[in-house]
Amino acid sequence: MGPKHKVRRCDICGRNVTGGNFARHQKGCELNALPIQHAKTVRDVLRASGFDEETLGDWGLEQLDFLPNFRQHKPTPRRHHTRWKVVQNEQPPAMPSLEEVLLVFNSRLPNRAQKSSVYNGGEVWLHNKHIQYTPREFSTWTRQILEGEEVKARVLNMPMGFVRTEAKREYHKVAEDALREHLPDLSAHDFQQNRAEANITPRGTRTEVHHDSLHSVSVAVGLKSLSGRPLKLWLLWPSTELRHLASCYSDTRAALACMDHGSFLVQMPGESVIVPPNSPHAVFALDSCYLYGHTFSTEHWAYEPSSVFANVRVGDSVDEACRARTDQLRLGLLGNADLRRAHVSQFLETWASERGWFEKHEGLLEQLVAIWAYDRDDRGPCALCDAVGEPAPLGQSSEEHAWAHLVSQTVSGTLRVA
Repeated sequence: MGPKHKVRRCDICGRNVTGGNFARHQKGCELNALPIQHAKTVRDVLRASGFDEETLGDWGLEQLDFLPNFRQHKPTPRRHHTRWKVVQNEQPPAMPSLEEVLLVFNSRLPNRAQKSSVYNGGEVWLHNKHIQYTPREFSTWTRQILEGEEVKARVLNMPMGFVRTEAKREYHKVAEDALREHLPDLSAHDFQQNRAEANITPRGTRTEVHHDSLHSVSVAVGLKSLSGRPLKLWLLWPSTELRHLASCYSDTRAALACMDHGSFLVQMPGESVIVPPNSPHAVFALDSCYLYGHTFSTEHWAYEPSSVFANVRVGDSVDEACRARTDQLRLGLLGNADLRRAHVSQFLETWASERGWFEKHEGLLEQLVAIWAYDRDDRGPCALCDAVGEPAPLGQSSEEHAWAHLVSQTVSGTLRVA
């Protein structure tokens, strides 16, 4: 029997290779290695971006490594949702580099020594908490970013004075074109483009899991001196998971444990990420950059499930959250066949798990019942009966029938949509 060769593990592909073949195997592996945006795991992304495995320790790297790459595999939840999308802009807008942004940023700092935000509209965050910086601290912060030092504070909701008017118009068009890939006929959905905002995120800073209520299209712009490097790591969940978000808002580790159908996405320079409304997500800066984004108001928000629980969790009153949910269901059930089918399951979910909120406020439950009664009169059989496998009783008006479900132990608190 010949001598045994030592087996070594290839860090690139993870295979075990005998020592005599290791150098040749590793060279071939490096030549054939996937670009970072197609990496198989978050661990691979961190390693390729120069982070050690402890960087996202409180997010739980073991949990993160269960997430598939969005570009290779898009988990499909059981219920209807609008897909996330990443668009490679053939002609990226001529946005200023981060160096240029920071130059303007620093020139506008107040000269007084007292504590101040950047200028009206800017917010500074450290470890997901809102803080204030002095002008001197901002100057140091800017220098550290340009010199590649670790900086944990980030600026959110930055006013857009640093972007030239022509560049704003150009990006406006890029963002609108990207959104048309979801909604080809924007005019039919009462399309409105809102003001643009930017977030400056130094390398290694993060935003914990949250949701936004409007469509947004975001492009990341990095340092001109480090062009071509990956800029953002997105953790994505479909809007159908919003009902779980209230229990783990701003706690990404908990979200990874309790939400399904998650994936990760590495955003490269020149790419726009389309974020559907009410879709939970968390973001980590793989390199220093700013994220320039437009939000859009459209009637298309009716496609997206909402959650009374999540909206109350982030500060809406119960009354506001219930009314928003009622408006969504009303608009959705009046839509085309596909839209109505999606909202039937959403209505069942509200009836089963959120109805208690409506019962606490006079008139809100009546509105919910009226929506369902109108739908049954206008569109067909009672899906509540279909969901629990019971025939619809004869001789009842639609409204009487809807109210009857309130006292049915089969539905009350136990109905779950498959």
